[in-house]
Amino acid sequence: MLKKLAVCLVAIIVSTSCVNGQTDEASQFKADFIVKLVDYVTWPSGVPSSADGVVVGVVGETPLLPEIERMAADKTSSGTKVTVKSMSYEDNLGDANIVFMATTELPDLAKVLKGVAGKPVLTVADAEGFAGYGVMINFFLDDKAKVKFEANTLAAKDAGLKISSKLLKLAKLI
Repeated sequence: MLKKLAVCLVAIIVSTSCVNGQTDEASQFKADFIVKLVDYVTWPSGVPSSADGVVVGVVGETPLLPEIERMAADKTSSGTKVTVKSMSYEDNLGDANIVFMATTELPDLAKVLKGVAGKPVLTVADAEGFAGYGVMINFFLDDKAKVKFEANTLAAKDAGLKISSKLLKLAKLI
């Protein structure tokens, strides 16, 4: 009986510390990274011009949203105003400066990329291969299950964005 209880407790702990295969540590890293991108990307003159400061739009449902909001509040309290908005594919995605796509589906990716086409919006995703389709920053796991990121500099350049060389040194370039 005690052994069954221990097995159940371990299962509960593991299931609550992992969401969609992500550990809390990985989720925190990704959320923090998304918010800190503000410091490593240069937008065209006059952008962002919103009273909301830098706007991070989150498209789709993701367990990362509360963590992104928490990191944005910390960033705002330290000087740079960052606002997080939950958005849908039908919203004007050009109202955001950074769009995080909480999708792994190619048709959804196409909707988001169409919504930001020609606009100075940094796109971020967490789906294998999305940088090859035009996402500017994409998370992936290396062989040791460590979170890494790839950068599509051509897509960023086409949007009028400049990603810092300090950040690009750490990226897998596409």
